[in-house]
Amino acid sequence: SLYATGQTGSAIEILEAFTRKNPGAVTARLRLAGLLAETRQAGKARAELAAAHPETPGDLLWKKYLEGRLLLLEGRAGEAATVFEEVMKDRDNLSENLLVAATFALTDARIALSGYEIADRVLEGFIAKYDESPSLELVFQRLDRVYAAEKNPPEGELQRWAAGTEKRRAVLARFYVAQMQMRARKFDRATISIDAFLKRF
Repeated sequence: SLYATGQTGSAIEILEAFTRKNPGAVTARLRLAGLLAETRQAGKARAELAAAHPETPGDLLWKKYLEGRLLLLEGRAGEAATVFEEVMKDRDNLSENLLVAATFALTDARIALSGYEIADRVLEGFIAKYDESPSLELVFQRLDRVYAAEKNPPEGELQRWAAGTEKRRAVLARFYVAQMQMRARKFDRATISIDAFLKRF
């Protein structure tokens, strides 16, 4: 709850106290390592990962993902990307939360390696494949931020999804294509997109 309200430092303190009293609490250690990585405390995060000894396939996969996060934090984006891709291939043990986390992390790695124009493909691939994901709106938001950083972001995928039959994806695509057009000051096209959004949805 503290983390969700932006109080990451307080969340870390609680988890540190908890793991001192419960050194075998694997899930708590992994969560702590993730928060430490997020606050760029790579050394402490590595120490927590070293102390965590997961046994379940799901926890093992989370640990692998966190190792990738640390590689990315240390400027080793290529190695990190390989780790995230391996995590995403393990569909038997991949939870929804981990899938989205690995997708976002792979996006960050691709940005570091090749720029925003290549990184958008990671998120577009997620949206194309997982159109019923509970996290679809979060992924669209992230894709919109990537598009906003590009010089000439493509409308093609958004337009194709907007015209599609999968309603939730179509709603989001139509909204974000209008956002893209507004940013580009293409107001006539944005007006058409907004009108289409309102008429259909």
